[in-house]
Amino acid sequence: MGGKRPAGERVVIIGGGVVGMETAELFVRTGKEGSQGT
Repeated sequence: MGGKRPAGERVVIIGGGVVGMETAELFVRTGKEGSQGT
């Protein structure tokens, strides 16, 4: 939970709860993996 990218915070706001946080983590993971292309 670093909140380095605003996208994560937006997802949390959209989710509005624990689901939002989980979705944010998924998005962050997908974003990092996609950026690195692992």
